Amino acid sequence: MKKHQKLIYFLFLSGIASFFNYAVYPVLARILSDDEFIKITVALAVFTQLSSFMLSIVALTIGLSKQENTQTAKIIVEKLQAVLTHLFIIIVAVFLVSSPLFLDQLKIPSSMLLPICAMLALSIPLSIINGYLNGTEKLIKLGLVLVMTATLQFFLSITFGSLTKSGAVTLNAMSLGTLLAIILAYILYKNDNLPNVTSVFNHKFELYRSKEMRSIILYTVFVSLTTLITNILMVVDLLVVNSRQTDAKAYADLYIVSRVVFFSGMLFVWPFLSNLNISNRSKNKKSFWNLFGIFFLISAVSIVAMAIFGQQITGILLGASHETGNDIKTLSILAILYKFIFLIIISIVLFFIVMRSYWAVVLPIVLAITTGIFIMTTNSNTTTTYLVFGLNIISTFVMLIGIYGFYRTNKVTSKS
Repeated sequence: MKKHQKLIYFLFLSGIASFFNYAVYPVLARILSDDEFIKITVALAVFTQLSSFMLSIVALTIGLSKQENTQTAKIIVEKLQAVLTHLFIIIVAVFLVSSPLFLDQLKIPSSMLLPICAMLALSIPLSIINGYLNGTEKLIKLGLVLVMTATLQFFLSITFGSLTKSGAVTLNAMSLGTLLAIILAYILYKNDNLPNVTSVFNHKFELYRSKEMRSIILYTVFVSLTTLITNILMVVDLLVVNSRQTDAKAYADLYIVSRVVFFSGMLFVWPFLSNLNISNRSKNKKSFWNLFGIFFLISAVSIVAMAIFGQQITGILLGASHETGNDIKTLSILAILYKFIFLIIISIVLFFIVMRSYWAVVLPIVLAITTGIFIMTTNSNTTTTYLVFGLNIISTFVMLIGIYGFYRTNKVTSKS
């Protein structure tokens, strides 16, 4: 099968998966109470961002498969899987120890802790499977795994949500769907030599004494943490608004609407990374601007649609009547722009990881510092519109730094 045909099939399958990943929100908005819906929305946002450090291993796997043969890449990925598991244990431990400090602040009940941790644990083998299939250019099989995961999570969460009306039980059902998808993947693709999950127990702390692995382990730890930081900052608008309880329900709804931009845009990120040229990186500039154009088109269409048909769209998606005055329309545009800017930032960070550049560490640190300074200069009386507008300005500034780093990386490496 030709390369472009595989890409078309992958985009089709990814589109189905993204539909189910997104559709779960408006369906849950109809079957759960407002209070439970806000809780599960924030909990899922926290889970998504905490598990996002796994994106680094996916990007590293793509880079390794372009530089190493399949068997060598598999061995290294299994070692990195062990490193990520150790890192995961540390992150979860810190999360659980510090949870009393922020659970009340974010209005997340303690009953959400178990399903969040379960989904975090399951995201490790799932990310390894996805990364390995992507890195070995088995895009159709990758698409099928995405569809299996999304559909199982969707139907199980909707079923248990309808029966119990509990956000915590619904989240546990989602984690069960992830577990079933992992089991199915290993059954269906047993001949594809997927990285062995049990290798986690074979590679212990002697890994950190290996000179061969030391540099890549150090890089993995750094970029995993900074990828985690980047993705947490992507939902900082929702977290801050929810913690201050100003326009919390309205902004939670707008957050769900703006996720359309993120889910749609991410369909094109992995093919972009798979097609990166390591030996002649000047060719990557055209691919990047094509990706930028796709993100811009998706965002522009979403903004126009919300400006003209805002009330109808929120009614269809969320099953409730919403006022669509100037404030709500402005917030919806700012929420969509925030996702657009972060799509660019995340794409650039993942590009740096594939190329194993420390720009992947520098950019998130700059983003964290500038965002932190801005949030500390605001207070509980700051309007949601001003807060989200300021976050958009900060992220735009960091995005421009990232584009500069992208060009600098390609310029330097194209000479070598």
